[in-house]
Parts: sequence; structure tokens; C-alpha cells
Amino acid sequence: GYAFASVALDEGKLSYGALVYKIDEGPRVMIDSVEFRGNNSIRTRSLKSAVKSSEKKYFFWPRYYTEEVLEADLIKLRRIYQKKGFLDADITARRQFNEDKSKIRITFAIVEGAVYTVENIFLTGNEYFDVTKLAEMLRPYIEGGEDEV
Repeated sequence: GYAFASVALDEGKLSYGALVYKIDEGPRVMIDSVEFRGNNSIRTRSLKSAVKSSEKKYFFWPRYYTEEVLEADLIKLRRIYQKKGFLDADITARRQFNEDKSKIRITFAIVEGAVYTVENIFLTGNEYFDVTKLAEMLRPYIEGGEDEV
């Protein structure tokens, strides 16, 4: 949660053989709000439940901002859209810090693009398996599977 932490080597003490680091933690950044813009095909509630970046839970459990979690959330959102057929979906995160940089507002900007669908699947070249059985085995993957949002 220390997004503005910095670590510097004290070069003055290095000449005396002492290895000293100066650490400035900066403010601990709490997530104030998370919003989604441009999501016309997938409900905001579904997207919010899929990401780890979220506002505080109740009164006692604040959520802190880290860039690593936000990047993982972007990857997760892109995968969700790709599984729904939005292969060209563009998702970015806008970060707005308050004046003292202790709080952040995160806005996921989504450009869904066109949805792609599969019109036909042809199974050819199979010598040992029945086409009907192969088609049945593929059905869960074609229809979206179990990890849909």
C-alpha cells in the first residue's frame, strides 16, 4: 500500500564503509473508489466481483492500492472480455490520487469493440473417433464453460 515509497543509498556513509539506506515510505494509499466506464455488455457488479482492487470492506478493513494488483486486475478483465467474444477489447486503468496522495480513485475504461462469434465448426480428418462424440466433448468449451462471468 505504499505506492510512493523510495529507497536511496546514503553515498556519504558509503565512503566510510557503512552501507546505509534511506527509506521514505510516503503515504499509505487507500482505495477510495473503483468505477467501470464503457461496460455495456457485462454488468458492473460482475466486473467488480472479478477484480481484487476494491473499496474498503465495512468500516474496519480498508483496501490499499498496489500497482501489481491493479495490473493483475487489468489482465483478468481482458480475459473475461475475451471469453465473451470481445477479442479486441481495450481496457485501461485511470488513477486519480487526492492532494496528499493518501487515497486513490481507480476508473477502468473499457472499449468493448466488436463481439466475435463462431458460425460453424467442421471436424475433419478423424479416422478413429465418432464425429458426434467429438462434438459433444467440445460443447462445454463452445458454450462458454464453467468459468464465465
